[in-house]
Amino acid sequence: MPQVDSRIAEQILGRDTMSTARFTAMVDAVVATTDPAALHRRRAHAKAERKVTITPDRFVPGQSRLTANLPELDAELVNARIEAMATTVHPDDPRTREHRRSDALLAMSEGRTHLDCQCHTCTTTPTPAPDDSDSNSNSDSDSAATEIGSSTDQSDPTEQPDPTEQPECTCQCTHHTTPTPNAATPPAAGAIIHVIANQSTLDGHDDHPGYADGIGIIDAHTIRDLAMRDFTQRTGITRDMMERSSRMRYRPGKQRTAYAFAADLCCTWPGCNNKATTSDIDHTNPYDHRHPERGPTTTWNLKPLCRFHHRIKTFTTWRDFTDTLGLAVFESPTGHFFVGNAFRGTNLFPGLIGLADKPPDHPARRKTDTIHRQRRRRADRAQQRWDDENPPPF
Repeated sequence: MPQVDSRIAEQILGRDTMSTARFTAMVDAVVATTDPAALHRRRAHAKAERKVTITPDRFVPGQSRLTANLPELDAELVNARIEAMATTVHPDDPRTREHRRSDALLAMSEGRTHLDCQCHTCTTTPTPAPDDSDSNSNSDSDSAATEIGSSTDQSDPTEQPDPTEQPECTCQCTHHTTPTPNAATPPAAGAIIHVIANQSTLDGHDDHPGYADGIGIIDAHTIRDLAMRDFTQRTGITRDMMERSSRMRYRPGKQRTAYAFAADLCCTWPGCNNKATTSDIDHTNPYDHRHPERGPTTTWNLKPLCRFHHRIKTFTTWRDFTDTLGLAVFESPTGHFFVGNAFRGTNLFPGLIGLADKPPDHPARRKTDTIHRQRRRRADRAQQRWDDENPPPF
């Protein structure tokens, strides 16, 4: 504990205030490096205490409370699957997000992989087509009407839509689909969680902890366990891949997007804990479509901002700046300055620093270098004059 306290004090010293997600990651990283067994004990305790309880709600008659104690990654997988199922319906679905998530959990318990849409298009019952035998047994007027309709269809069939035809349903519900033998099952709604780890940890060369977006620090054993699962997909970030990505394109490539998420852990706005992977990629220097070099799509000019704070930065008088080390500073309309990422992913994974693009030299830096060179030349000339005036022996 004394080592943990001293190292946390060193990390806090000189840093600005930060969001809860960043501060928790900083403290957990210190614990993981000081006492790696602590993460193993925490994982074993979470696994041993897992349970699901369902009890009647004492305060709301007719409702029940469902409580689940799960390891963090398992809970995040369940949450991601529920959220994915709740977002596969049409925008016109009348249910709220909370109602759709509740229905998605019930659908999972029934063995379904999709949530049925309840919009007007999907819930409209198709009108059955008229039977030929019934039309022949009708009265003469009905027969005449049928014959007139048939004649019209034959004259210009393209202008007579089928009254039984319904708009095509683009969601994955089952209202408009009829199960057929040997029919292919549509893929289940995908649940995605994002984990950052060093390649050396995956290879087993070290036990450096990783980071799960929205969860925090995870131990190396859990990382390697996840990497062995069939559904895991890896996105490596290398210098060659970063260099091949275009800097003059507005939308960053897959590698630069992954780097921006990994380098900042969460939304860069001061105090925001929103996930980085659900945030927008913002250009610190605005991208100029006519002159892309003024706001290029490079690592030093990109950062994640959640949709809410991205709009505040874009449409209000808030301003932001990023230095050469990736430190983001925001200026409020009142003239106050706040640091957005006092603790970054580059502090957890120093290898990311070598993958970043080198920002262009600022004019002030070039002027400072010129002044230093002039002073050095003057000092060298003065030393040379003194040596010429005072030859040995002294």
